[in-house]
This record gives sequence, C-alpha cells and structure tokens, in this order.
Amino acid sequence: MSEKLNKKQELAIELVMKGMTDSQIAERVGVSRQRINIWRNQDIEFMQTLQERRRVLRAAHMGQLM
Repeated sequence: MSEKLNKKQELAIELVMKGMTDSQIAERVGVSRQRINIWRNQDIEFMQTLQERRRVLRAAHMGQLM
C-alpha cells in the first residue's frame, strides 16, 4: 500500500485495474463518482500509483509473451 493513499484510494486503484467504471468503483468504495474522477485526474499520488501499477502489469504481460 502506498504511504500517501488511503484505503479507499487503494481499493479504487485495484478496481480500476480490474476494468470497472468510475460509477461502479464509486459505489463499491463508498464515495461519489466525482471523487473518483478527481482522484484519477487531479490527485498526483493516485495518478502516479495507478500509472506504476499499469506499467508493472504491462511488463509482466510482455514477459509472458517472450
């Protein structure tokens, strides 16, 4: 868990990675859809953590293709 993200943000990132919509994530996490949008587009720590997790996932998939 990132030191700067709270538990709701961590869960939201997991759900983004699973392909859920912002509305689905908001309902599951217990925040508004607008809050998810703010995290995704304005919260630097959230955006960096999500970007890093996507990078790791892509690298893992590329390794499997080789």
